[in-house]
Amino acid sequence: MGRRYWYLSRRLIPELRLFSSDQEIEEALRHVRFERRRMLLLLSFGYIAIIIGANWLGFVIGRYFGLKTGMQLLIGIACVMAGLYAHYNFGFRRPLQRSMRRVLRGKGIPICEACGYDLRGQPSSVCSECGTDNPVLSPGSEAG
Repeated sequence: MGRRYWYLSRRLIPELRLFSSDQEIEEALRHVRFERRRMLLLLSFGYIAIIIGANWLGFVIGRYFGLKTGMQLLIGIACVMAGLYAHYNFGFRRPLQRSMRRVLRGKGIPICEACGYDLRGQPSSVCSECGTDNPVLSPGSEAG
């Protein structure tokens, strides 16, 4: 893998390290592009909802405990930060990783569907990291 996708493979989608070339990575990213666009749309609406809801939550918590406006604002900011991280992690990054794992399994590369562990060289289809049973697939059987 070239330097072009190094940051993506390091932070967002570690499964990209299992591809042998940049061309294979580009093909896999094209395969998940529709799903990625849908996730970005949901992500942007989710951000707006989180900002509004977390600020409201900070205000309610601050009022409940009788805190001053400055503390209410800090609690609201903390709620927004926690909500944005959770929304990014569970609403964008994990679904993108799951779809990339499906592409890898469709190419015949054994990878755990649950945790992304590389199962090449394993004596069984049970993941040694998380214990999930991953049935062996023939190439192309899960490409959709």
